[in-house]
Amino acid sequence: QQLRWVPLLRRYRVSLVLQGHNHAYERIVRDGVTYITTGGGGADLYPCVRPTRGLRRCVMTHHFLDVVAVPGGLRVRAIAADGTTIERLRLPARPVTS
Repeated sequence: QQLRWVPLLRRYRVSLVLQGHNHAYERIVRDGVTYITTGGGGADLYPCVRPTRGLRRCVMTHHFLDVVAVPGGLRVRAIAADGTTIERLRLPARPVTS
């Protein structure tokens, strides 16, 4: 699937890809695209053990994301179940050029 999606993400200048399934918080940046795994909703958590190119953050915690569209991009805040902030990001809008 990666061979199909990555060229489209690059072509259309996607800034953020959200995914679930893995039970942890993980942020990877590759080729200008930020990928966030947000699967800390309540099931047993997965440990942060897989080495991945572009890995910026991995936290084994129950959490949720607050994603807000703001002028010029997106504001993302990962929040642990106890209310503490795991991390904050600001991702710029990247308009598609013809």
